[in-house]
Amino acid sequence: MTAIEKFILPDAGLSTLPTGAVKQVVDALGQSIADGDYLPGETIPMEEELSAKFEVSRTVLREAIKVLSGKGMVRTARRYGSRVLPFEEWHLLDPDCQRP
Repeated sequence: MTAIEKFILPDAGLSTLPTGAVKQVVDALGQSIADGDYLPGETIPMEEELSAKFEVSRTVLREAIKVLSGKGMVRTARRYGSRVLPFEEWHLLDPDCQRP
């Protein structure tokens, strides 16, 4: 079993996650990253594709990416895209990051 094989975002409690649509995107995209659907170093799909997939505005998607970036799961830069960071760079002491 690898270190990220079972990574769980909490349901509630001391969570610092935003609410509503942003939280739903953070949960879904964060879980996809943790599940290995997007590998470290890999670029996640562009805004237009993710907005359509999650049926949210680009503003909501951008806010969700900011949250994931703050958790060390992705890094974004102009002309670089949003890339998944290695597990070792994730901020595991973040109250939203729990491991069973």
